[in-house]
Amino acid sequence: MTINSNNIITKITGIVRLNSRNQYVVKRILQKIKLLKFYFKEILPNIKNIYLYDSELRGVLRHLKLYQLLSKLYQHNKFLVDKNKIIKKKIFQYYVKKNIRISKHVTILKMLDIHNITNKKPQIIQNKKTFKYANNSADNDRKELPVKKYFHSLMKSVNQFDILMIVAETGAGKTTQIPKFLFRIGYHKLGILGVTQPRRLAVINLARRVSLEMGNNLGIEIGYSIRFEEQVSIKTKIKFMTDGILLREVVSDPTLSYYSVIMLDEAHERSIYTDILFSLLKDIVLYRKNFKLIISSATINVYKFSKFFSNAPLFRIPGRLYSVTIFYSKKPHLDYLDAVVKTIMQLHISKIIGDILVFLTGQEDIEITIEILKKKFKFNNKIFSTIRLFPLYSNLSSDSQNRVFRTLDSLYRKVILSTNIAETSITIPGIKYVIDSGLCKLKCYNPHNRVESLLVSPVSKISALQRSGRAGRTEKGECFRLYTLNTFLETLDNEQIPEIQRSNIDSLILMLKCLGVNNLIEFEFLDSPTSDTISLSLGHLYLLGAINSKGQLTKTGKCMSEIPVIPTLAKILLSSDYYKCSEDITILCSILSLGSRLFIYPKKNNIYSRKVFKKYCSQPRSDHVCYLNVFKEWIYNNFSTKWVQDNFIDIRVLIKAKLVYEQFLTLLTRLGVNIISSNRKQNHYVIKCLCTGLFMNVGRIKIKNTCLIISNSLKMRVHPSSSMIDFLTDWVIFQEIIFTNIEFINIISEVKIEWLIKVSPLYYSVIKNNNNL
Repeated sequence: MTINSNNIITKITGIVRLNSRNQYVVKRILQKIKLLKFYFKEILPNIKNIYLYDSELRGVLRHLKLYQLLSKLYQHNKFLVDKNKIIKKKIFQYYVKKNIRISKHVTILKMLDIHNITNKKPQIIQNKKTFKYANNSADNDRKELPVKKYFHSLMKSVNQFDILMIVAETGAGKTTQIPKFLFRIGYHKLGILGVTQPRRLAVINLARRVSLEMGNNLGIEIGYSIRFEEQVSIKTKIKFMTDGILLREVVSDPTLSYYSVIMLDEAHERSIYTDILFSLLKDIVLYRKNFKLIISSATINVYKFSKFFSNAPLFRIPGRLYSVTIFYSKKPHLDYLDAVVKTIMQLHISKIIGDILVFLTGQEDIEITIEILKKKFKFNNKIFSTIRLFPLYSNLSSDSQNRVFRTLDSLYRKVILSTNIAETSITIPGIKYVIDSGLCKLKCYNPHNRVESLLVSPVSKISALQRSGRAGRTEKGECFRLYTLNTFLETLDNEQIPEIQRSNIDSLILMLKCLGVNNLIEFEFLDSPTSDTISLSLGHLYLLGAINSKGQLTKTGKCMSEIPVIPTLAKILLSSDYYKCSEDITILCSILSLGSRLFIYPKKNNIYSRKVFKKYCSQPRSDHVCYLNVFKEWIYNNFSTKWVQDNFIDIRVLIKAKLVYEQFLTLLTRLGVNIISSNRKQNHYVIKCLCTGLFMNVGRIKIKNTCLIISNSLKMRVHPSSSMIDFLTDWVIFQEIIFTNIEFINIISEVKIEWLIKVSPLYYSVIKNNNNL
């Protein structure tokens, strides 16, 4: 006998609505109904031959008592009792059919909480659910990927509808095959086929993959474009790019006249650029008759997206899939890095073949984990000598990132420690096991004190499903989640808060102003930033001179919008001509725009490395000038790698900064800025120029290593890496605020109050009136 989950949920919902008296009970039951929907849809259909511990059954009975207490509130209504009996009977029959040993006294509210299912392992338990994912190995082009079965019906839908949503299982082949389908039926003759991705690594690998499958040289008919790297030609017909690159193209060509189709892939990630593209491309579809827009993802809120895109139709692609078995921790882990290390070692000992992909929060955690593993391996070299460790995060060079895709000798096992950069749109050959920490770093922003930070947060259910999908791409796989099933069901959000609602939107507003969007409150966002965030950003842009008192874009604002950095740095770059230090400011802004640590502080040489840092600081005391001096010394030493290593400097940051510097020089020359060289005796002009953008990031260090922030009267610590540590001074500007267990200001320079008042008299008149001066 089968159970119709939709009917059951409908009946339960009706019962609750008809018989609710106590507000707490209503809230509790509705929560359980929400979980029950997930349980019947995703978990229950896949349970087979699973048994429960006696202790777990006792837990079920404890919840039974809770349900009985709740039921007493509704005893006056026989209809409720009868309906619950019918539902319980149906569910119990389903359990019996699936050969699940369970007490007859189990209630409907508790059936969705049965999760401690053992696989005879002391640390990790096997989940009842099995996910499946498609084969995406190197010879997928010769195999029948799931999406290939729907070629005719899918292309018919593309022809019929201007906007189409496509939802397909992870690994079904949508990202690589749909552009080829469009090319096959001739859409490339009408214009370029554009495909966007949120991450640079995915763009490059997808372009390489599709060019290989189509037998074309990369950069000819198949190309890609990311910041500082582009392989396209006048013959390019399929172009992969980041969403930020496409948004820049919309600014320069508002109708995207060179494109016939745009496919926004991985739409569920909801990056700030993708969210804006949703609105802008929706308007382009109305303006251009032959323009097609495809929204694709493995997991999106179909109703929400369809409503936003004027009831756009949905095309679902079921997959022919490899199974991925999910395992959950029996108990929460106090130290998740320790749990990661133990799980890696346990897998290596117990599993003969298969590479391992580990999801961690960021570069620092990855480096710490690698260090711990290497120490562990030394004590058991015979057992772990075949493991090869590979980090993967955005700050790595392209060559280092591409190392994870290389196939090792069969004697060795690859263990890749990655951020969420590996979560979507890439397939790493040989991955059989995934370890999911359940954590990620999310960008958060407080518009009132203008503090932006990266905070460690739980992943969403969508992200968890994406991570598990990295296994089982070429064969059956396993995913080990280092959190409980109860955490997955009840604690994790279905999806993350969109980036646009937790980010500084100054750059976004400047770009929209450049596109002629004047009424930002009425602009159609999929999820709108708060009105406070918008108004505070407008106020900051006004103080920077990017917009006038009527909210209209100024000439300065137009120039700022053409420089791909935050408005603060754009204003500093444009002001450098006036202060006769444009070359130095261009170097400095190139480094600052990366948001990466320039100096490396190894534990063994920490004190010495800090002394090296201070060696490059000069009067006035300034971390900014220190960064500038380091870059110049690197050039003077002919870009020497040895010099970089001896001075504990991250060469990756310098190499990227050099690329940014060259891009800025071209842009500034085009915008009419004279590139003027300066010498060290004129460093105070560099600091004065920095004040034109950082005049709101001001503090006073009157107590040792403690800074009073002028704008909000908060007290923050001076970061230990700063040259201003242990110094007292009246006025400083700072580049960033770092959140750990303590709030720090970092990259600090000593300034004079006259400099600040000169660059923004309006702002400092307000500060003075508030008695903050």
